[in-house]
Amino acid sequence: ATGAIVMGGGFTVDADIANTKILRLKDGREEFIKVNMKDITQKGEKEKDVVLEPDDVIVVPKGFWQISVIGEVAKPGRYDMSKERQITVMEALAMAGGFTKDADLSDAKILRSKQGQKEVIPININDIMIRGDKDKNVTLEPEDIIVIPKGFWQVSVMGEVVKPGKYDMPKERQLTIIEAIALAG
Repeated sequence: ATGAIVMGGGFTVDADIANTKILRLKDGREEFIKVNMKDITQKGEKEKDVVLEPDDVIVVPKGFWQISVIGEVAKPGRYDMSKERQITVMEALAMAGGFTKDADLSDAKILRSKQGQKEVIPININDIMIRGDKDKNVTLEPEDIIVIPKGFWQVSVMGEVVKPGKYDMPKERQLTIIEAIALAG
């Protein structure tokens, strides 16, 4: 296996070489063989190297997992977590620099995919921060996306009105065209 990895250009800095796997088809069934490449390459335990068979697939996983935080936070983006680390919603939000002034903390959600199924987990951040309900501080899973929405929506009024522009509306407020034009003078 070591020779094949060298032929493939070696490991990247993100590789979790201790959890390398070989996928092998044997008698029509998939078989996974775990290979700790760290023992072989760093400790010199050559007897742990595996002789490859035709059509074997070597899989070298990442040594970290990722979560994303989007919406009304100071630093939206993807964040890397070491494989051993667990992280909660509040820790992830702290990594993202906290909330903006426009955040609706009562309507946050986690978007999660499990075995191809999409799941939406509603979270009221106020329950955690203000009411101290630590049970709602969900532990995240790889590829979770935390969404912090705005607490309002906007309507733009343009053209021949006295005050053209964008107008903020509370989320629960409905607005008619006449009301929007009245807002613009």
